[in-house]
Amino acid sequence: MIRYRLLHILLLCSLLLTLPLPVVAAPGVTSGVDLTVTVTASPGGAFPAQVTVYLALATGGGEQQKVVTPAAPTAVFTDLYRNRIYKIQAVPGQSTGAFPSAMASVLTPAFGTPEPQSLQLGDTPPISGHIMKPDLSTAAPGRVDVLNATCTQVLFSTGTSSQGYYELSLRDGAYCLRARPEDTVNYEDSAPKPVLSNAAAPQIIDLPLKARSMNTIRGRAVTDEQPPRPVKDARIVAQKLDASEAVSTTTDAEGHYSLQVPAKPATWMLSAEVDAKTSPGGLKAPLPRQVTFTTSDVITVTRDFTFTLPVAETHIVGTVLVTDTVPFVPTIPVTVTAINLITFQRASTAIDPDNGSFDLSVPGGGLYQILVVPADLLRYLPINLPQVLVSKGETKDLGTLYLIPTAVGNMATISGRVLTTEDEPVAGVRVHGLRLTDKAPALPVITREDGSFTLLVPPGTWWVAVALQEGDPYMPYRLRWQTVVTVGAHETVDDVELRVRAANATIHAVLTEGEGGNQAADACGALAAYKKGEPGVYNFGTFSHGSFDLPVIPGTYRLEVVPEPGLQENLPEDCAGGKYLPATVANLEVTASGVTTVTIPLQSSLATIHGQLWDRFQDRAVTGWGGMMFGWSPTLKTWSAARIDETTGRGDLRASPGDWLLSFRIDPASGYRPLPPALNVTVPAGQTDVDVQLPVALLNTPVQGRVLDPDGNPVQWVIVQALGVPGADTAVTDKTGAFTLALPIGAYMVEVLGPAEVLSDHDWISPAPQKLVLLPDTPAPELTLQYRRGDADIHGTLVFSSTVASGQGDRRALLTATSFGARSKTWVNMPLAPGQEYHLPALQGRDWWVAASYW
Repeated sequence: MIRYRLLHILLLCSLLLTLPLPVVAAPGVTSGVDLTVTVTASPGGAFPAQVTVYLALATGGGEQQKVVTPAAPTAVFTDLYRNRIYKIQAVPGQSTGAFPSAMASVLTPAFGTPEPQSLQLGDTPPISGHIMKPDLSTAAPGRVDVLNATCTQVLFSTGTSSQGYYELSLRDGAYCLRARPEDTVNYEDSAPKPVLSNAAAPQIIDLPLKARSMNTIRGRAVTDEQPPRPVKDARIVAQKLDASEAVSTTTDAEGHYSLQVPAKPATWMLSAEVDAKTSPGGLKAPLPRQVTFTTSDVITVTRDFTFTLPVAETHIVGTVLVTDTVPFVPTIPVTVTAINLITFQRASTAIDPDNGSFDLSVPGGGLYQILVVPADLLRYLPINLPQVLVSKGETKDLGTLYLIPTAVGNMATISGRVLTTEDEPVAGVRVHGLRLTDKAPALPVITREDGSFTLLVPPGTWWVAVALQEGDPYMPYRLRWQTVVTVGAHETVDDVELRVRAANATIHAVLTEGEGGNQAADACGALAAYKKGEPGVYNFGTFSHGSFDLPVIPGTYRLEVVPEPGLQENLPEDCAGGKYLPATVANLEVTASGVTTVTIPLQSSLATIHGQLWDRFQDRAVTGWGGMMFGWSPTLKTWSAARIDETTGRGDLRASPGDWLLSFRIDPASGYRPLPPALNVTVPAGQTDVDVQLPVALLNTPVQGRVLDPDGNPVQWVIVQALGVPGADTAVTDKTGAFTLALPIGAYMVEVLGPAEVLSDHDWISPAPQKLVLLPDTPAPELTLQYRRGDADIHGTLVFSSTVASGQGDRRALLTATSFGARSKTWVNMPLAPGQEYHLPALQGRDWWVAASYW
């Protein structure tokens, strides 16, 4: 029975599986359902040019959007899910006068077509408000950024009215708002503010700005007079480097100013300007200065400006005549040229053909070389005045300068050859001559194919030398590249032989921006290589684009690289003036007949050391005199130099953070001298300006004396040195043995540096040092320093050590004996003969230290 019942159930199930079943759409299955949405304008408002209609599932996803216009205000959304709830909203663009509609919900039916929907635009912004200043008292114009809900991405931004009011036409949803000020100097962006936009519930949201943390730059503007006057109504401008951001102000009646800039890392160029309102009038504004802030900490810095009063132009005047029984004006054109020996600026003018006078306007004061060059050098010799000191605003009168006729009957001839060390003739190099008595130059000549040359000169003693030019593949050979020749009228000297050495090696240098940096393509300047142990062997040149090739001979060199030679207005366009500090390579080994490559890192100039000449004893600034400043950084192994202005007595030395050894010199005509020792100056990291005093003291006491031999005869060419507090000085004795030291008030020890070279063959001992005390308003005593004969003899043998190679040939050895307040020396030829001894004079009853040097 059970078996039949089971069979009946199985047959019934199989029959049911074969019957057709009705189809019912399940929720969430698409079946081509379309939704029509029509947008209408707000009550009394116009329809915007275009409106975006947004559609999305209420549960998220399924987003679609359509754009409608006044001509086609209906959007059709296709392929929607059945039996689902959708959210729809119409949103016009910003600043259209219309605002989003209220969001509507639509349930798509399980069967059939959904009802068409209508959305009316609103007339009230869902979000509006003002950008407010930090104190919330007044609004400020700017822009409002609309960010995503996580405040990480800007969706769009909109501007405000001049009163800081903004309106946002936003689709309902979560956003972040951020205000950006128009005034970025005093205010910062507001913090992002999360908001929920709902067109059905408009919101007013004010966005408060943050007060910007400000650094203060302040100072005073004065004239360069003594005492200085305040400069009123000068415009002070701070311009941010590499940006358009700038602030400015004007100085008050006392010359004071104050500027505020954002407290964040940045470099500002601070400049001072004058106009018709500036008082006193006619001032020259100082150079701009950099101010660098390295942190966001609030800092106050002081930068004073010194304005230059107008001064008279600087002139060099005189008259040029031809020497004769009755001097006369040259009948050919004559040019007068002045060359500044520090800046290498030059100015030229022609003499007046009627009276021979000239008036040369030069660029400021300084030390000048004056050249008077006639148009025909075969008729007259040129005139060379090597050092003429001219003060700023001065009219320097050189008086009458006389040209010497080159009458052939009175001329002499100096001829010879220029050869290499291998006796090869050197063609195409320049040979010049200089008469030692009056520094008159001879007409330079170029050597012929066989290396020969001929100079036509008037009688006298002449220094004749090879003047190697940039690019010549030669270098001076020891001291044989020059000689001194004396010739009389009608005489001929034809055996002059000058030697140079072929430069068969090359230094190839690449300059980089610091250690391991890129090539300093904007670096240009001058360079020189000096061979160790042979000061007369060198080569020089210029470079650009951060590299150079310099021909040299094999050996060890000291290489000096000086970026930015001369004045900045003379630099090539692609040269970064003032950016890099000089660099030195102390020991560079150059191999034979090859290229030696060296990478030289250049340190950037990030700070300035402002040095002021200062009278230490009168405690006041020294103005009206110039000089030079020199700095050396032991850490960076670099140096720097700067001119001290002859008007203000102030110099600006480029430097970098770290410790610097600072020395300086002042114009000797000032009556001052620098006080030793060198100054130790520290430039802190992040600081761009450091002020230091350059101590000087008056040379108000001349100290005279004589140096005598043991028999009371004068001794010439001896160096006398005074060391003490507060200064020091050296002098060289003349043919009468006399010397003069210039020392400020103080206490000193005066001694002879020697014995001098000329005394090496005498068995003398140096004079005993003498104490010297200089008092105010008291004449200095006259000193007598007399060499002594010894009452004892130090003698012995001198042999080569095992480290000295044999076969060196005959050489000389210098032996010295030193005791407190006494020195002696002698020379011997090495090697000594068997049984031969050296002898050094000495004094009894004291200890002596003996040393020998092999030359």
